[in-house]
Amino acid sequence: MSTLSNEDYQAFEDMFVQFATSELKPNHEVYNQLPFYDFPLPLFQQALELGMFDVLVSEEANGLGLSLHHTCQLIGRLSEYNAGLATAILCHSLSVEIISLAQQQDLLIKHHQTSYSKRLPIIAYPAFSNPIHSESSITATPSDMGYSLTGICDFLSLGEHARFAVIPAMIRSPDDNSHDTSFSYFFVELEQTSVQCIETIFSLGLNLCPAIDVALQGAKATLIGKPGAGKHLFSTMRDKLSIVGAAIAQGIMQGCLREALDYAQQRTQGGKLLHQWSEISVILAEMNMAVSHTEMAIKAASQLTDQLADDWQQYNLAVSTTTQKQACDVTTNGIQVLGGYGYMKDYGQEQRFRDASQLQCLLGQYRLKSFDCLHKVMQ
Repeated sequence: MSTLSNEDYQAFEDMFVQFATSELKPNHEVYNQLPFYDFPLPLFQQALELGMFDVLVSEEANGLGLSLHHTCQLIGRLSEYNAGLATAILCHSLSVEIISLAQQQDLLIKHHQTSYSKRLPIIAYPAFSNPIHSESSITATPSDMGYSLTGICDFLSLGEHARFAVIPAMIRSPDDNSHDTSFSYFFVELEQTSVQCIETIFSLGLNLCPAIDVALQGAKATLIGKPGAGKHLFSTMRDKLSIVGAAIAQGIMQGCLREALDYAQQRTQGGKLLHQWSEISVILAEMNMAVSHTEMAIKAASQLTDQLADDWQQYNLAVSTTTQKQACDVTTNGIQVLGGYGYMKDYGQEQRFRDASQLQCLLGQYRLKSFDCLHKVMQ
């Protein structure tokens, strides 16, 4: 639990908002051009210096150790202006959480050690897949120095700019002919010559959290946890941090509603303001109800998680999955309110629509996550 006082937390939230309004909002059109625009390395370095990548990290792992409730509030506020950076913070935190669950703080110390590198001191993670549902194509072979990884890691978020990565792989010895489908997690330094970036991926949205396919050719790696413990580590991590994905979706919805209201209160159509037309009022009312409902649900679920209340895992996954679906509906309505302007990059609605659509795949496909919710109830 964090030792920050309420005054310190409020100052931290104000800093988040100040950073978003001064650095993210004025440059949203530029950031939308990624990966066809140079990666904003100074922006990420500033975010690191301000401690933004530590809000989801425990104090034992050299983070701020904020409560999940306060973290969701901060991430949500940031996502109102740019969900891509918020997702990048979450991706790094997913890796740190897996390492922390395995109680291998030595890897986190290595990650924090300062050394000359052109890459950022963050940890990449393939955040838009569920390794339980899709078998990894990467094999890990035991060696004298630990393990060596061979194969292709698809859609590794932050893989081109992070110094390290947490990657799932199947442990196989040279004479192993078994069909064991259990996987393990490995800590990999991405600056090895045996790690090659194949191609930067032009994804649908979340441009400030770029992904890349990475080829591993005997890359040295350190096992995280016990062999075959990947399913447990992933499930435990997702149970806790999936609610932060909901906070990102809720921030997208909040920003979308704010832009739609501003436009409807200023734009004149047919001799009266846009919001005075009943059809537009209905859309705005539905958007507002969705935003209020998801905000309340995230607040309740995150507080239950902080208290370790009964069935908190089930509530987290359910709220996360439904909120990400609702974000797609709200951003669609946000485009409708702006009419043709909703599709232009001058406004943020088209970016929010793309962000919300990609966010549905965070930690696995939407439909499969809904099945996982059902399985938790049946258990």
